[in-house]
Amino acid sequence: MSLPSAWPRLVIAGLFAVTVAVISAAHALSSASQRNAPELALVVFPFNGHAKERVAYNALAASVRAAAGAGEEANPNAALDDGSTSLGLGTSAASLKSLASAAGVTAREAIAHEPLLPRAFAILALSEQDLLRKKTIVERASLYSRRDPILQVLVLEQKGASGDYVGAIDTIDQILRVRPERYKEFFPVLAQALGVKEAVPGFARLLARPLPWRDSFLSFAVNQPGALDPLATVRENIGTVNKDLDQKLVAQLAASGRMSAAERVYRHISKASAPDAKSTVIDWRADYPPFDWKLANEPGFRAQIGDQPDELEINVAPGNGGVIASRLLRNPERPFAIKLALDGSPSEQVKDMTLVLACAGESQAFFERPFAQGANTFAVGEIAACPYVSVAIMARSWTGTQALTGQLSPLRIARN
Repeated sequence: MSLPSAWPRLVIAGLFAVTVAVISAAHALSSASQRNAPELALVVFPFNGHAKERVAYNALAASVRAAAGAGEEANPNAALDDGSTSLGLGTSAASLKSLASAAGVTAREAIAHEPLLPRAFAILALSEQDLLRKKTIVERASLYSRRDPILQVLVLEQKGASGDYVGAIDTIDQILRVRPERYKEFFPVLAQALGVKEAVPGFARLLARPLPWRDSFLSFAVNQPGALDPLATVRENIGTVNKDLDQKLVAQLAASGRMSAAERVYRHISKASAPDAKSTVIDWRADYPPFDWKLANEPGFRAQIGDQPDELEINVAPGNGGVIASRLLRNPERPFAIKLALDGSPSEQVKDMTLVLACAGESQAFFERPFAQGANTFAVGEIAACPYVSVAIMARSWTGTQALTGQLSPLRIARN
């Protein structure tokens, strides 16, 4: 029985199909193992550029850890698995270049197989001695990918070195969008950049957007003394943010003596108008102390806005006393009077409430008078030499007496 005349073609086609199947299987196995076992991925399929990139970076990360004293027993994949962007922390620039050079050969082989590998380009940039060539590598690689954190750190480094603070801020934004867990590394960098005058407009533009990390960064920056002044400027140029943050910013600015900035931020966020030249009615709003009221809220010693929003209810249990309500006012800088009404009980204890005025930040009062039942007018003829005045209402209920309760009307400041 003779073979069909087409058998050679069938054999060739079968061999080709088997070869393609083997190569496809090898490629699939290589792709599946390239993240956790890149060396195995290369044994199975030597042309896997992604696996070569992993091998190059793992080798560099292990060398950096060893140079920093982390020890050889450290997991060589740790730097990749945790999304680290601090490859060079604790390593000098010269040492990092030397270590990166050893991994550079594998990185070049990776790019030869896959020309758009951002981390391989990052390794080449780290190993580059010529600063201009390094800049060119980073710039070109960043055109291919804006999501790799290691590459973005190099972009950030170059922008910071060149004084491109706006570009640096945008770069950090891109990093934090991809790796939000890296905020501990980059918030200090951002806070430091915020202290550079030229960077403030860029921050205002960036933070005007509802970025996922914005409120977290602002909450970090408000605790950095060097960032308070520019943070105030930024806050005046952006919309609504977390109320707790705004409260802390106003309070921190005031506590650090930056009263003008604190008042500007307060008026921006509260929409409160500036005081009138002749007469101003001050309600009991307690949103943003110290330019709104700070009300006591303790067991047996409490002030709160009543059912009528223009009334302040006070309650002082026997044995309690102190400042029950306080706030700052801009100094009228001429004789003025504070007018308000008190409906207190028991009436004989009303005298244990006093109005105390002092310069902001000073403990020594320049004015102190007791309350009377009904309408009260406190004429202040002595003008203190300070831009802001602290207004405090003190209340006390002595041990063995009854609880002191009452309602206060809003204050009215009348200027002579």
